[in-house]
Amino acid sequence: MRFLYALLIFLLPVAIFAQSNYRPGYVIQSNGDTLKGYINYREWDLCPKSIEYKNSTSDKQATEFTPQTSKEVHVNGLETYITYAGPLSTGATNLQDLRDHIDTAKKNVLVYLKVAVTGKHLTLYSYKDELKTWFLIAETNTLPIELRYYRYFSDYNNVVNVDIYKGQLQLHIGKFMPVSDNLSKQINEANYEFRDLEPLINKVNGEAIAAKTKSVLRPFVGLAANSIKTTVNNVGKINSQQSYTGITPKINIGLDILGNSVVQKFIFRTELSYTFTKPNYHYSADPGFGIPSTTVVDYKFNQSIVSLSPQAIFNIYNTSKLKLYLDAGVLFNVSFYSNQSLHTLNTSIYNTVITYSKADPYKPSGFSTGFLLQAGARLSDRVEIHFAFTAAPNVSFDSTVQELNPITLNTQTMDFGIKYLF
Repeated sequence: MRFLYALLIFLLPVAIFAQSNYRPGYVIQSNGDTLKGYINYREWDLCPKSIEYKNSTSDKQATEFTPQTSKEVHVNGLETYITYAGPLSTGATNLQDLRDHIDTAKKNVLVYLKVAVTGKHLTLYSYKDELKTWFLIAETNTLPIELRYYRYFSDYNNVVNVDIYKGQLQLHIGKFMPVSDNLSKQINEANYEFRDLEPLINKVNGEAIAAKTKSVLRPFVGLAANSIKTTVNNVGKINSQQSYTGITPKINIGLDILGNSVVQKFIFRTELSYTFTKPNYHYSADPGFGIPSTTVVDYKFNQSIVSLSPQAIFNIYNTSKLKLYLDAGVLFNVSFYSNQSLHTLNTSIYNTVITYSKADPYKPSGFSTGFLLQAGARLSDRVEIHFAFTAAPNVSFDSTVQELNPITLNTQTMDFGIKYLF
């Protein structure tokens, strides 16, 4: 555990200085000149207000471009942004921000629009900031215009949707292909969302060119060397804590959900793992009955542990060749116990020896929860190594023999392993 804390302390400063992710691309400057080099591609949930450009990844200083200083920014095979100067509506569409009347106000902006879908006839753009998401449409060699969509509360506190964009789509699509009854129905049923608008633009363009995206789902398998420490309390009528540490293999499978399939700065991981341990406790003590004596206790069992762990991963150093990450999650453990045995030997000052043996003396609870901390590195698109610490709180025992104090079991693991990412 101390090693993990030291590793976290070492890696945290790296996050401050290493958040770049330069990918090949180009910038068309406001004067029309094109610069071919590298764009610092971020996990842009909102449209960027500026971008960083380098002629070479070895350059120490980056040049910042904004909509004022560039016409277009392109990251090869990933995304394209164009500069837009014109009006955008300002009325809110998120439910919590709606007014009690329609708000058709506009303002002139100078921003980067994302090229969502493009082709030979129509291009769909999107723009997203803290207020809402806009969609704009343009025919070849024309300026984008906003697909207008308004929402407000009626006098009866119902949400009213004003879907002007549907008529606009009918008009633009109708210039290039007949709007059949089925296509008209598809347009009228389309929500103001990319997943509904994209097929319509693709249909009118024939073979549309859309931004290439990787799957946001990534399965994996892994194997680790696992140091597992189990601690029992109050076994054998002795108010004592005893620990056992063993080294066993640990196997795991899981699935990553990527916040951005290219940048992969934030990842939600669900992991299923299996490991086992065979602790054997042997110790002696004075049970404290008021009569000097010695009790020797032997207690052992086999424990198999199946764990489900949802986790949140943050890449603190994030490049295409190397990623260093920190990870935290919760554990849901199901344990199976077998081959339990308890043997006690009590010797008094009168050399009277009393022995007691019992098979399956306790019934440990099969379910427990805990937490996970992890640090690791992704060395390539396929290989990841990690160091992890997990801890589960005390598991209660139902005893089939009479004990002086409640019996509890605590489990901690430290493992170093490797994962293969599909």
